[in-house]
Amino acid sequence: MNKRIAGLLLAVTLAFSPLAISGAQANAATTSVTSGSKIVNQGAKYKGVRYKWGGTSPAQGFDCSGLTSYTLKKLGKSIPRVANDQYKRSVHVKTPKAGDLVFVHNVGSTYVYHVGIYVNSHTWLESERPGKGVNYYKPWTKSVYYGRYTVK
Repeated sequence: MNKRIAGLLLAVTLAFSPLAISGAQANAATTSVTSGSKIVNQGAKYKGVRYKWGGTSPAQGFDCSGLTSYTLKKLGKSIPRVANDQYKRSVHVKTPKAGDLVFVHNVGSTYVYHVGIYVNSHTWLESERPGKGVNYYKPWTKSVYYGRYTVK
């Protein structure tokens, strides 16, 4: 299958994916065709890892920015540890694509306090809060910015 067809299949699959899909389904539904799909695939490997404030590994657990920094590190990209710094160093985009990071801020503030991986307009992959851990979630706020990192 050539890269163009695989990319099209990825876009269609992500656009119509259910909100709660398993990590295996996510891995089967995506390919390593684009930088964004690589990020989504890598992040999906940690689905089910518990939430741990300050956590930076699957063994320890992840907080939101621990998940994103670990995911990108595994793909050879070093990014800052905390959400606000991750946003500052990202390429800011208006229209997100799968694999972009979604940064949550308070209305009227530019300070970012949470980050997840954008899957599609209905789904984020994130380590949300204690008791939740890494999973696919519906977007829960519209106070967001988007940032892009690329991996090879």
